[in-house]
Amino acid sequence: MFFHHIITITLMCFSWIDNTVRIGTLVLVLHDVSDFWLEGAKLARYAKMSRLSSMFFAIFAAVWIVTRLGVYPYRILSYTFPCPLGEKCFPAFHLYNTLLGSLQILHIFWTFTILRVIYRALNTGETEDVRSDTDESENEASDDYTSPSKSEIGTGDGVVRENGNGCLLSGQANGDLLAK
Repeated sequence: MFFHHIITITLMCFSWIDNTVRIGTLVLVLHDVSDFWLEGAKLARYAKMSRLSSMFFAIFAAVWIVTRLGVYPYRILSYTFPCPLGEKCFPAFHLYNTLLGSLQILHIFWTFTILRVIYRALNTGETEDVRSDTDESENEASDDYTSPSKSEIGTGDGVVRENGNGCLLSGQANGDLLAK
């Protein structure tokens, strides 16, 4: 998902360098319109306000679909495909079209992901983040750790000992290495 950052930064840099700032500005405005609704939904979820979170996410999804699948392709992409100047377009124009088209492909992919979250929430009631499938498996492994009880702590083989103050010492830390 890092790819969209590369596309956006490249698009903004080229629009600034080539003095076609309107392209970069319009793309930024269209992308920022829906972002704060998603952040509001995340904040409400962290605050355990599930109804407010659901409401913000519904507004986010509606604004996302309208701006990125409606306004973006019909107001930005339609003016750049094909070249409005015919054969006299500058060479960087094709780079702009490639970047803008790549963003549209990512918009379609993310819309599918958003619709999957909505479908899952309506059918199962779960609103887990579908992007973090790998993070969950890492967190599950770390959540399974339990501290050893006093009966599990070795008492003569030098691996782990308790020093009487509730601290655990390894064999090397309490002088076993020097006694040998």
